[in-house]
Amino acid sequence: MRFLAGILFVLLLAGSARGGAINRYSSMSAEYIANPNRYATIEPDGAFYNPAGVAFGPEGGSLSLDNQVTMGVDGFTQGGRSVSKTQWAPICPALSVTYRRGDWALYFGSGLIGGGGTELKGQHPAFYENKPYLISQVNDLQFGGGNVVQDARFDNTTLRATSFLAGAFTGVAYRVSDAVSLSLGGKLAYAWGGLEVASEFELYSPDLLWFYEDSLELVVDHRGVGGSLTAGLHWKVSDAFQVAFRGETSTRIKLHTVAEVDTVDLFEDESVSRSDIPGTVSLGWVYKLSPELRVMGSAAWFFNEQANYGELLGFDITGKLEAAWEVGGGVEYRVLDDLVLKAGYLRFVTGFRDHTRTSVRFGLDAHYVNGGATYRFGENWSSTGGVMAMIFDSATERTGHTTLEPFALVMGMGLNYRF
Repeated sequence: MRFLAGILFVLLLAGSARGGAINRYSSMSAEYIANPNRYATIEPDGAFYNPAGVAFGPEGGSLSLDNQVTMGVDGFTQGGRSVSKTQWAPICPALSVTYRRGDWALYFGSGLIGGGGTELKGQHPAFYENKPYLISQVNDLQFGGGNVVQDARFDNTTLRATSFLAGAFTGVAYRVSDAVSLSLGGKLAYAWGGLEVASEFELYSPDLLWFYEDSLELVVDHRGVGGSLTAGLHWKVSDAFQVAFRGETSTRIKLHTVAEVDTVDLFEDESVSRSDIPGTVSLGWVYKLSPELRVMGSAAWFFNEQANYGELLGFDITGKLEAAWEVGGGVEYRVLDDLVLKAGYLRFVTGFRDHTRTSVRFGLDAHYVNGGATYRFGENWSSTGGVMAMIFDSATERTGHTTLEPFALVMGMGLNYRF
């Protein structure tokens, strides 16, 4: 019977526990929350978005300390039944430090660059995504075909899944002329998280009625590290117009998974899998229309096809994703000497399609709508606040049984100091 419990567990959670460790949302500053078009910035968060641009930043040092608060609402509709869950992430810090002297500049940054978590209980649609497939496979594997099992239920089930990515990045930028600067650096990423499942199963047959009952418990922990290289170019075309380019190699992360509790012997004591971050190229520009008004734009391409996302519980999206991309524009207006209002928009297309989405890893395309302000107080201090609405396209998960309708609101606050 333990063997059958293992079959049920794999089939039930193959599309629920992890659809690939992809979460592009990785804003590294409150400035991004106010206006997400940061790929040509020369401010401290250029350490992440435009490292070559720090060579055109202010002489001396700059430090930015930021935090974000995220409210996420996950909506699911299945068979006319809707479930909605609101989750909060109150702490998401980021740090950026730059220092320029003459033509040379150094930069360093650190923070959470992606990830998240979820908790599902009871009759959640995620547990029923694979129900028809589960029934057919149990009949084939356990009963040699036929139609012995006709229904299944697992209402007393709890799943908690987390996956986080923290990064530290550093490098050097050099201004080769009054118009052009170059940068070279690297990033170290650390991934960690886990999966906890407790469940009770029942199977139904017309002859045996609800004939099978069993329970299982699983606690899995995973951790891994990886690195990437970055290079950039910033071009000051004129006093009014600047353009920047940035490229980053894929981050190849090896995840070491350890099963702390496994009542159905599903995992080895320790296993190794992959969970890469795809490589990217980005383009940004800024144009000063007047001393008070600036407009900017951005675009980026993410090479999902070249990343190995690994396999967990029988579901691997490696090679199934298309390239992701984003494009947007923004505006910043100085209404007072010490106050700048900001707004921006970004369209992000993830590369996921219906056959790769699950009820835990959505991979939905989205519109980002942002607004905020920066206020300078004192000679060396300033603060930025912003709000970003993440408006996702509605779509279905990979079996087509569940419609996914999430929404997220992100609030950011940052403090900047020049020294």
